[in-house]
Amino acid sequence: MITVFLILLLFILLIAYVIEREKRPDNYPPGPKWWPLIGNGFLLRDLSKKLNGQHWALSKLGEDYKTPVLGLKLGREFVVVGLTPEAIRAILTRDVFTGRPQSFFMKLRCFGKRQGITSTDGYSWKEQRAFATKQLKQLGFGKETMDSLILVEVEELIQILKSVVNGIGNITSPSVLNVLWALVTGKRLEKSDPKIKKLLNLLNRRSRAFDMAGGTLNQMPWLRFVAPRTIGYSLLQELNAELKSFLMASYFDYLQETIESHKNCTNLESNKNLIGAFFQEQKLKTNSINFTDEQLVVLLLDLFLGGAQTTSQTLDFAFLLMIKYPEIQEKVHEEIIKHVGKDRLPTIDDKSKLYYVEAVLLEVMRMYCVVPIIGPRRCLDKTVLNGYNIPKNTTLLLNLHAAHHDATLFPEPYIFKPERFISSEGKLINQESVLAFGLGKRRCLGEALAKSCLFLIFAGIMQHFKITKLPEHDDPSLEPLIGITIAPRPYSAIFHSI
Repeated sequence: MITVFLILLLFILLIAYVIEREKRPDNYPPGPKWWPLIGNGFLLRDLSKKLNGQHWALSKLGEDYKTPVLGLKLGREFVVVGLTPEAIRAILTRDVFTGRPQSFFMKLRCFGKRQGITSTDGYSWKEQRAFATKQLKQLGFGKETMDSLILVEVEELIQILKSVVNGIGNITSPSVLNVLWALVTGKRLEKSDPKIKKLLNLLNRRSRAFDMAGGTLNQMPWLRFVAPRTIGYSLLQELNAELKSFLMASYFDYLQETIESHKNCTNLESNKNLIGAFFQEQKLKTNSINFTDEQLVVLLLDLFLGGAQTTSQTLDFAFLLMIKYPEIQEKVHEEIIKHVGKDRLPTIDDKSKLYYVEAVLLEVMRMYCVVPIIGPRRCLDKTVLNGYNIPKNTTLLLNLHAAHHDATLFPEPYIFKPERFISSEGKLINQESVLAFGLGKRRCLGEALAKSCLFLIFAGIMQHFKITKLPEHDDPSLEPLIGITIAPRPYSAIFHSI
């Protein structure tokens, strides 16, 4: 009898705990009601499929509940979504929102651990970011050294683009990757290397298989044992296995060769790159868990793969839009010829004169934000946002797509209009309204590289070519492929030398 009573009592306490845990917190941001245990996961999944993107689904829910910050529960996590420029700026700049969730999704991308810069917080993040920032600056990040490396890639691109190109990203991605690779290793990769193309293809497929909330898999990871293929776990495992196999067999072979060459180097002055500096740090901090070989690999992946993929996809969109809007393409070309001529390539010093080129790139990043939902962040302590209570350890997502299409800030937001960034005096304005690189302490580490690559590659190519679609082809689609990042659908183009 006592045993039955204890079991009943335990059951009642368990039910009470679940009910208490599933309650909506006091003064939590507006949002849909959720189911016990699963929260709003299925609602968000179905709406994302219907509207072709999680950023569209979150915007729709924000409109339905008339709120700048949306309150959800996804599996066991409380999730708050910033939808307006003001809310997003607050999340990006306040220290209380600088954490990263300790989730299945975040660990999945880093070999099952919290490593690197992107997926960590606290002391590990501060130490790794401080190290990387310092070393990259010393190596020429954001300086003439980096720009000269980019111009080498631009010159090679100009030679390649004399013929029809199928899938522009197959050319621009290695260019961006090569610049950063040269800075951190001192070596340059060949664009013709098929391993690079395969790696970038794997990354693109993998990004479209994830979503920034972690998806059903992150919200209810136990479902991977029940319905692995239905929830996408099998696909992710297959892609992860393929990616890991490829990396270990080819990319990491080259990386390990570079690592070993620097380990055997005893002259401090000869280690003038990020890898050499990392091993010097290893020697000084022999007991540190933040300076291991695996930590270096994840750090390099954070720098290379994220930067190369997003920057090249932005360039893909820029060239696509030049095909769709030939009158804008003509203005870009005229401005470059007027201020630079054709005897030399545009340099960073020319940015102050090429206002229209800069405005076009800003409008590309606004209209086709390659990472439409940035984050996720973790609230380090209970706080208030837009008048609503945010519990400690709440996950925060930032719908950058919604902010970049805010009609009060950007009238006619779905029209491609570079002129919105140019004043009546012909000067550049409102650059700070484009938040593609974030703000605050977690501002994008590769911002200097991305901005220089975007400007120098775009301006250099537009100086030399007129871009059109193939005559027998339909107009390329402006509807993007959706994943963690968005990318143009594959398209073909002809680059006419001018």
